Amino acid sequence: VTTEGFGDLLQMGWGIRSGADRYDLMIEEASPPVERMMTIEASERLSWRGEVLTPLDEEALTSEVRKLVAQGPEAYAICLMHSYANPDHERKAAEIIRRELPGAYVALSSEVWPQFREFDRAVTTVMSAAVGPLMAGYLERLGDGFRVLPGPHKRYAAYRDTIRTLNGGVLEGHTLEMRYRTGRTGEESTRRVDPYKVWYHAGALYV
Repeated sequence: VTTEGFGDLLQMGWGIRSGADRYDLMIEEASPPVERMMTIEASERLSWRGEVLTPLDEEALTSEVRKLVAQGPEAYAICLMHSYANPDHERKAAEIIRRELPGAYVALSSEVWPQFREFDRAVTTVMSAAVGPLMAGYLERLGDGFRVLPGPHKRYAAYRDTIRTLNGGVLEGHTLEMRYRTGRTGEESTRRVDPYKVWYHAGALYV
C-alpha cells in the first residue's frame, strides 16, 4: 500500500546505475520484490514535517484493500509518503486491512524503518512482510518445542523466548529493545518494537 501516484516506486527503484553497469546497454534489470498488480494506492499526502496535506480517504482505500485481499497475499506492507514524520495514516491503513482480513500480518514502514528515502523504506518494509510470518511461525513452534522438553532438559525452557542476533546479542520477551544498523553509515537506533519484525538493508536481514 503506497501513496497515490507512487505505485511504481518498487519498479523504478533508485533509477540510477553504478560501476561498470552504467555502460551496459543489455543489462537485465532485477525483478521488483512485489508485482505492480499487487500494489494499491491510497489517496492521502503528508508533508515532510508530517502535516496532513490530503486526508486519508478511508472509504476508497477500503475498496482497494478488498480487491487486494481477493488476490490472496500472505502479508501486507504499507509505505506512505513521509510516514516517518507522522504514522497516523499508515496506522489507519493497517486497521482497514485487519478489519477486512482479521489476523493478517501487516508491516508498517513507520515501525520497521522510519527514515526518509522512500525506496529504501519501501523495500525494507516489503522484506519484513515477506519473512515476518515465517519467522513468527518458526519462533512459535520453537517455543512450543521448548515447553515439552523431557527430564533434565526442561531447564532450557526458560530460554524459549531468547533469540541470538547477528551482532552476538540476544532478544527476550514479547516487547523487546532491538538495535539495528543501517549498513551504510553505521548509524544505530534503539526502539521498542514487535519481536517478530525483521529489517532488510544492504543485502542483510536483521532480527
